[in-house]
Amino acid sequence: MPRRPPEAIPGVPSPANYERPGDQLLFSLAVTLFSHSPDGILVVDEQGLIHMANRQCELMTAYPLEELIGSPVEILIPEERRELHAGHRANFIAEPRMRPMGVNLDLRLRRKNGAEVSVDINLAPAATSGGMYVIATIRRFGASGS
Repeated sequence: MPRRPPEAIPGVPSPANYERPGDQLLFSLAVTLFSHSPDGILVVDEQGLIHMANRQCELMTAYPLEELIGSPVEILIPEERRELHAGHRANFIAEPRMRPMGVNLDLRLRRKNGAEVSVDINLAPAATSGGMYVIATIRRFGASGS
């Protein structure tokens, strides 16, 4: 599935539709932050489908962006925790608020090759006219690489 540009999320206007002074600058800065963040950033819809992922997610997961976009977020969760995750996701959508995920838990991210790495994940809701999205920032613990 082809990658979507940031303005392709329903309800998020493109820079051409901004009217207030500074809106285009804000949009450009947001795109730059997303693209160049040292952390992985995922944008996931209410059904758990990945709509956006930055380059750091690609590097962390070893999935090409083209494979991440449109895939269920559960591909990045160790198999033994996948079933539970759908319930956790539904709970977050029911009570959306910015928060860390899995406080005091050993959170693991599953890479394409099946290897798992320890991560810290923070969640933030993003309500749009097209529905609720979850922005997940992912920070890997330890050394870089596989």
